[in-house]
Amino acid sequence: GHIPWLHTPKTGSSFVNALLHFACANAPANLLLGVTGPRDFAKYTSISEYECSREYADNPLLKGEFHQNLGKGVYEHNKGKLIGMLREPKSHRISYAKHKFMQHYGSEGWKKFISISGLPEDDKSFSAMLGHTRGFEASMLYGENHAFRYTKGDKNEQAMIDKAKKRLTEGFQYIGITNRFPESICLFYSKFSKPGDISGTDKSCKPVVFQAVNTAGGHSSQFNFTDADWEYFKDYDDEVDREIYNHALELFEADLVRYDVTRDKCIARGCWPEADADDIEEAKKKDDMKSSNAKLEDDKWDESG
Repeated sequence: GHIPWLHTPKTGSSFVNALLHFACANAPANLLLGVTGPRDFAKYTSISEYECSREYADNPLLKGEFHQNLGKGVYEHNKGKLIGMLREPKSHRISYAKHKFMQHYGSEGWKKFISISGLPEDDKSFSAMLGHTRGFEASMLYGENHAFRYTKGDKNEQAMIDKAKKRLTEGFQYIGITNRFPESICLFYSKFSKPGDISGTDKSCKPVVFQAVNTAGGHSSQFNFTDADWEYFKDYDDEVDREIYNHALELFEADLVRYDVTRDKCIARGCWPEADADDIEEAKKKDDMKSSNAKLEDDKWDESG
């Protein structure tokens, strides 16, 4: 069925290329959608010669806002079908600060950001700015604007955590982890590929789907954090998002086991970054050897009665 993508900012715009190549059997092997890829998805999946499956190309969350949250009935309409990625909170917030605060507004971008966003201006500090993004990833799952929740009054954080975790468990058929992108991509193909694709090389999992298209590293050349900024991040954590992330990580790890996703298995399928023919052949041999050893172990137990 459909695979609607919840695209939380700074959790991997690059994932759109996995969706594109999965949906479109005849898309050029080197086709890479860039930073605006999620906005361009519908255009490219409408190209007839790409032979895109409408079942997977008609992605409802990509037709709405660039970063559509799960409010206003979106969750209820897509419950059980959703896919998405979460990112470790500190890593997420560093990337967000680099991109949103400083790339657009200069080395003290949070001051400008505060003035244009209607936030209280009594404290134009870096730490105050980051404080307003508390529960960023949780709020997308909860169904609110992904930042500056506290401009509308504080929320019951435990209620937000409970609802977000429940939605991850009951509403999502796939959860990836941005900080473990290769495993996440291989898990995606393991879950959704046709049975014939799973053994042997998966033609839809192309090297291009592992390329990062919107990295914070690209933004960082335009500015520098101050020593004080880095000092703030040294002990930074977002306790709300930490709970959500830890829950997502448990679901992710369970799926890796359930679908037998390991580095060697993924390389054997050709679904791993920079896996060349020799890597694939070697991984297949390792995989065959592990399977043979497992069979011998099973036989031994059978014989023991």
